[in-house]
Amino acid sequence: MKRFILGLFTLGFTVVGFAQNTNGVTSVGMRPSPASVEKAMQNATTGFNNNHVLLKQQVQPGYGAGSRGSRALAFDTLGTAENAFTVLDGAVNRVAAVQATNSVIFIHRANSVTDPNTNVAQYKYDISKSGGNGWEIDLGPLTPTLENFDTAGRFPQVTLYNPTGNTDADESHLVYYGTWLPYGGTGSGRTWDGVVTGVAKTDDSPASYTEDIQRPNNGDIAVAKSLTNGLPGEFWAVNFSTVPGDSTAVNDVLVSRGVWNSTTNNVDWTHNNLNVPFVVEASGGAPSATVSIAFDPTGMMGWIGIIGDASADEDSTLNPIFYQTVDGGDTWTGPTQVSLTSLENVQAGLTLDTIATSAFDADLVVDVNGNPHFVMVVGSSGGTGYAIATAAQGGSAGLKLYDITYNPNVSVECQWQAILIDDIQTLRGTLSSGGGADFSEDNRPQVSRSEDGNI
Repeated sequence: MKRFILGLFTLGFTVVGFAQNTNGVTSVGMRPSPASVEKAMQNATTGFNNNHVLLKQQVQPGYGAGSRGSRALAFDTLGTAENAFTVLDGAVNRVAAVQATNSVIFIHRANSVTDPNTNVAQYKYDISKSGGNGWEIDLGPLTPTLENFDTAGRFPQVTLYNPTGNTDADESHLVYYGTWLPYGGTGSGRTWDGVVTGVAKTDDSPASYTEDIQRPNNGDIAVAKSLTNGLPGEFWAVNFSTVPGDSTAVNDVLVSRGVWNSTTNNVDWTHNNLNVPFVVEASGGAPSATVSIAFDPTGMMGWIGIIGDASADEDSTLNPIFYQTVDGGDTWTGPTQVSLTSLENVQAGLTLDTIATSAFDADLVVDVNGNPHFVMVVGSSGGTGYAIATAAQGGSAGLKLYDITYNPNVSVECQWQAILIDDIQTLRGTLSSGGGADFSEDNRPQVSRSEDGNI
């Protein structure tokens, strides 16, 4: 059983450990599919190692004066789930807030130990209607038909739909969007098969719950990410489309658009592929690590940010790739791949190679001016395909956290910029072990903005 500790912050990262190999330079590649790791760990006792976020917050030494790494965090204990896989993907949006109603919401998987009428595949939520000062926890389940066999719910996401002008915290709706797979039933495997979507009124009236099970792209998908609001009454999420039968081999980006239906009090979803011209590896999949979507406060100006490779330079590095909309998502323009090596301050900050690459996690917001802020760890190429150097014998690997952003008001050659946020000392560590598998975690960039987009 895992009890969730919610830390509310504007931008932060978790520092975890690493191991160094004998050649003096350590490099790592992308982590394995979370589905395969969870399958291996399902019957094992898997406690967190002593490096999780709460312990880090308690024992880490204070940052020096002038460091940009120090952020004040406040913690509240919320509901429980049977394991921690709910929260172990930084691109899955589990928390949402609305200033007008002073509401904060957190979604997670259920815990059949504390509620025998549920199962670990179902979703529950916790809500504060006092700006985080008090919580109602373990409400639901939102998804009563999900079970841990043929339609096993995983990685729930949530946002809030608040009608224009409403200030009553009980008159909003939560909107959820998760991913499911056949986990333990007939035909069970380790590939993701579909999504589950729905809504619930924030007064927690079970009669308002909806649940829709879908298989976009014929079920050939990965884990859905980055649920967010667009235009009023519209919602967006993104995912990787995959090679049929292999959810680890990416071949496209799936963009999902939801529209509030005032007749059914539900969200109607459509799904379309973006057709990103990824480089194709020998395995048949594309080198791609994560994808995010975000909009400005109006919902008209939006960006999709991808960590991947859509260039023909053959340097086997990951870079940010962008698509832009100026019409609320009706059309998307791109791709624009930003070469990290071409950004002078990024290149100058490398310590182990002259070629830059991003790490494997990122987060995206769009400001009041409609400009993207794609936050990621950047370092030296690891010397092997799509890897990043994480340590060097006798010295730092020079990892840094950057905000990759666009400024249309300067000369063309300077419009794409990398704003340094802080130095990063380590990249990856093992959070949990069991069943012959390790669950590792990288630095997890998380970024948010004020509702008006000015901060």
